[in-house]
Amino acid sequence: APVRTKIPALPAVAGATIAAAGAALWGLVMHARGHASPGRGIAFAAGIAAALCFVGLVSYAAPKRAVRAWMKLPAPKDGPRSVTRPHYVVHLALGILCLGAAIAHVPTLELRATAGSALFASLAIAGASGLLLAVLYAVIPRALSRVERTPLLPEDFRGQRESLEGRLFRAMSGKSDLVKAVCAKVVIPYVRSTFGFVRLVVGGRDLRLEQRVLRRAIDQKLEGRGGEKLGGLDEICRVAVELRALPAQRALLFALRAPLPVHLGSIGVACALLAIHVLQALGIWK
Repeated sequence: APVRTKIPALPAVAGATIAAAGAALWGLVMHARGHASPGRGIAFAAGIAAALCFVGLVSYAAPKRAVRAWMKLPAPKDGPRSVTRPHYVVHLALGILCLGAAIAHVPTLELRATAGSALFASLAIAGASGLLLAVLYAVIPRALSRVERTPLLPEDFRGQRESLEGRLFRAMSGKSDLVKAVCAKVVIPYVRSTFGFVRLVVGGRDLRLEQRVLRRAIDQKLEGRGGEKLGGLDEICRVAVELRALPAQRALLFALRAPLPVHLGSIGVACALLAIHVLQALGIWK
């Protein structure tokens, strides 16, 4: 069985943040006063540290992803659920340290059209998108779990909506006139509400609770009338809530995935620029 490695996330990330902030502050002050140069002293050492952090980030992540994609391996299912947690913590801490060291290495207020400046810009984009992803991955999965009954891929949403609309139509067919009136005045406007999915996400209710809220709203409008004629209304409410949740699920999934291409692309650009920058620093590339 795999050995569970425990890396306390908060102390590791907090320590990396404090160290990076100190290095960045030193770099901003010393470069602004003209007391530091990228080619010597502490600023030069900071550049080496930034490069080592970046190489560490890429060297452990890239081979793992490449081999898994090449062999089309599924994600591992055995072992503790938190087996990837240490990798995430190390990745986040190294990314923060890399940014702090990069700021200490270069005069960020005097960037020019050079490979080094472009490298710093790509690292900044990678760092910003990475931090955004960290925040999104801390928040969105919980919200997503509340509004989905079945996990969907982006290409599945259109078919799922058509399926739910068909279920709603079948659930309404053959019902009493009272149920049809309730659907026309309450359920259909509920489903078609433009920002209803936003209220669902912000409200923090799961689908079961949202279904009870919708049914309670209907009962309040009916004021206790027609109880024996409301057969099938629970299923209608269930499907209506799923239809409202579908755009919420889609928006959350998009928000979770959208920064990833920017993050990976900027890392790829930074890899090429780092090689050029090192060759230029060694006098091999002019």
